[in-house]
Parts: sequence; C-alpha cells; structure tokens
Amino acid sequence: MVTQDKDVDTLRLPDDDLLPDTLIVDELDPDKIPDLDLPVGPSGATVSVMLPFFGDRFYSGASSLPQNSDWAVGYYAGMRLALEDLERAGERAQVFVYDTQGDAGKSQRLVQEPKVRESHVLFAPYLADNVRAVTTPAKAINLPVVVPYSAASKLGEPYARLVQLNPGLLRHLDGMAEYLSERYEPEQVVLVGLPTGEQNQEIAYLQRRHQELSPKQAAWRTWQLSTSDVGLQDLEWEDKFVEGKQTVFVFPAYRNPKIVLSFMSQLQVGRGVNDATVFGMPQWAEFNQLDASVMEDLGVLITAGFHVSDRNPDVRAFEDRFVDRYGAIPPLSAYLGYDAMSYVLPLANQYGRAWTENLPTQYSGMASKYRIRAQFEADATDAEAEPVQFENTAIQVLKYQNFGFRTSID
Repeated sequence: MVTQDKDVDTLRLPDDDLLPDTLIVDELDPDKIPDLDLPVGPSGATVSVMLPFFGDRFYSGASSLPQNSDWAVGYYAGMRLALEDLERAGERAQVFVYDTQGDAGKSQRLVQEPKVRESHVLFAPYLADNVRAVTTPAKAINLPVVVPYSAASKLGEPYARLVQLNPGLLRHLDGMAEYLSERYEPEQVVLVGLPTGEQNQEIAYLQRRHQELSPKQAAWRTWQLSTSDVGLQDLEWEDKFVEGKQTVFVFPAYRNPKIVLSFMSQLQVGRGVNDATVFGMPQWAEFNQLDASVMEDLGVLITAGFHVSDRNPDVRAFEDRFVDRYGAIPPLSAYLGYDAMSYVLPLANQYGRAWTENLPTQYSGMASKYRIRAQFEADATDAEAEPVQFENTAIQVLKYQNFGFRTSID
C-alpha cells in the first residue's frame, strides 16, 4: 500500500528546534549510515520529497498560493496521482514530504531527518543552490538524489547517484547541433553572437559539436553583431541568406526577451522574399513579451526538455482527473511530477538504492522523455571511471505553429 505522511494541503514540516544549524559530514556516525544498496522491505521503497512549498507563508484567508510555491504544489499533486496508479499496478511505497521553504540551509538540515536517511530515493529541491546543499550529506549516506527541474550544467560535487531529470544547457545545445547537422547544409546555418560576447560560448560549443557530428562538412557561418548594433537596431541583412533554401539564424539568448523580440522583428522585415527562421532556447516558451504573430510567421524553433501534447489521450485523461480531484487545470509541473514518480518508484522497488545503476535506456511519459546517460569528467579516460552524475539527454525540437510551440505530430 502506498502511504504518505500528509496531504499536500497539510504538509508536515520538521521541527527546526531538533536540528543543528549546520551539518558536518565528518560527524556522521558510520554505523548509522544506510547500506549502499538498502534493499526494499515489504512496505515498498521509502521515498522522500523535499520541495519549496513555502508553508511558512500561508495565512488564513489568502486567495492564492505564496509566490513560487505553486510549482511545488503542482509537482507533488502530480506525484500523488502517479502513486495511485502505481499502487493499482502492484507497486508499494512509503512517501514522506518536507518543505524546504526555498532555503539551502534548511534543505541541507532536512537530510538528517530519520526517514530521509532511510530512503531509497530523495526528490531534492529544484534550484541549483539547494541541490548543492543536499548533495554532500546525501552522498555521505549513499542516498540517490533526483533533481526534478534545475537545468544548471553543474549541480555540485561529483556524485554517481545524482540523477538530473531536466536536461542542462549543454544537452540543449547538443540537441540543437544534432537537429541542424542532420537537416541543413552548412551554409544554411548562421550562428549569431551579441556585441557583448554573451552568446559566444554557446556559439563556440555548437560549432565544435557540428564538427564532431559532421567532420567532413564546412563550419557553420557566424555573424558577430558589432558595437554599432547595440539594441539590435538597423541590422544589416545583406548576404546573410541562401537563395532558394531556408536560412536558420541560431540565436541562443535565454535571459533577455526584448533582445529576442528585436532580432526576430527585424528578421521578419529584413528577409524580404527569402525563407528564414530563428532557432532559440527553451526559455522562449516562457517569454510573454514575444510577439506571437512574428513567431508564427517565422516558424520559430526552440529546444525543449519536456512537452505536453493536447493530442495525447493520456494527457486529456490526466487533465480531467486532475480537475475532478483538485478543481484546477493541471500546470506543467503536475505532468512532470507524475512522470518522475512513475519512472523512479518501480526502479527503487526492484533494485533498492542500486536503482541508479540499473537505469532503462529510455522512457516516455506524458510530458517527459527520459534518456538518462552517465556524465563523466571531460578528461576522464579510465574505463572504470565513476560518473559525476546522471543526466537526462532527451531533447525535443518544437516549432511555433498554430500559435503555440508544438512537435511535428501535435
């Protein structure tokens, strides 16, 4: 039977008075550190969930959730529905939920909770700082950590039982390079750098990956915007297009939506009769400032680590069920929580803490595709080298059409 310590609306918070201010790994009692593999008992795997619910900010009469807690509540609500389905399929689990309140120090101290230390899997906070705070004490007790959402490239010290479900920046660039190398001639691709040099590292990485993927092809073209282009006004588009073919301008900006909008708006005019589009970053899907008509006209491309298709019957059924249960449309985080629990719990029940050494080749959920791969230090040559972490490398390419980012089958 699946058991949980509290419902999502009455989350159990640990007693801070019982916890010291800091955790010193050297002081952990070796006799109390759980076994490396920690087999699963008759009650099923023990799962700990540590998310920023910000329960300390709830107050009577509030009409909305505290800022940033809606993501965590949605994620855990999706987990709850997954647990129900898993129980019907014969899986068993004990689930304990903790509120990090978005604090790295509190996240670190929570690893001392007895149930956390006895867990087979810990779903850790999604922000990189909090993940780093959790990794060291989790590694000391052999506790596998699942990072639900952070896309940071480096999440902390090397730990072979750290599993990052959201692909990091480099994985997005890998996916972009693979897509472009497979579908376009080198002269059709233009890598665009900003005057500040902000995008130059991404451009250099993409160029290197293209050469690795297609060593016999010419390098992609580059366009380093000059200082006179600050603000991206009056860009010169002459000689930038390939006659009779589509030109793809790769613009890996992910912080400033105004620059993205300016570049796309000028391309829409500057292309004239030429066929051209822009290939951008996953953050663009959340840039509300972008002009939908411009993106529709250009057929803008982005990479994505997850995508919910309204044509998927499982998605429609999940939405109906979520509305019946919680009285709200499921946010993206609810689908991600459902997928994550559906993926991890059966593995933990089968292999105990050794589930990270027995990951399936790939997995497809409602919003997520998992292709988990071991990541090693760049200079690692030893065949016996231990991974620095595991990371989801599955990237989808979405196109803006019918006023939304969609896959080709949507």
